[in-house]
Amino acid sequence: MLYVFGGRNQKSPALDSVEMFDHWHGQWVQCPPLPSPRVSATAAVLPDGRMLLVGGYDGRGMVEGLLASCELYDPRARAWKVGGATPMLRARWGHGCAAVGGRVFIVGGCSLMPHAQAVVSNMETLRGCEVFLSGDDVWEPIAPLSTPRSGARAVAVA
Repeated sequence: MLYVFGGRNQKSPALDSVEMFDHWHGQWVQCPPLPSPRVSATAAVLPDGRMLLVGGYDGRGMVEGLLASCELYDPRARAWKVGGATPMLRARWGHGCAAVGGRVFIVGGCSLMPHAQAVVSNMETLRGCEVFLSGDDVWEPIAPLSTPRSGARAVAVA
């Protein structure tokens, strides 16, 4: 199955809708909505089959609405976990995300400069990376990228 979470369109600055493509029947199916709307989040599948939706921004925009929060969706129960997962160490959008061996890696993205007012001129492209240890529900920093980047994508290769 293929899932699509949130996003935006001409009518809404941030969507809370979730759709699943049922490849057996060739159609999109509505799923329970996100706990809160978000744009530019990333997602990964955990070893237990749940999906982790990470970061992004909400309807207030990419500065004021910057998110560190993470949501957990159980496709078998068709339900979101109340309270989600532990938030990332740093709020970000435009980050790369990949799952490897029970861990979810987050790389780069955009965020506010530390201790800065929430205005676009205070946004920075990140080198920083972090990893989510799903068994412990914790985030840990890892070595930074050599070059700051946002809008990049990551993929895990076995």
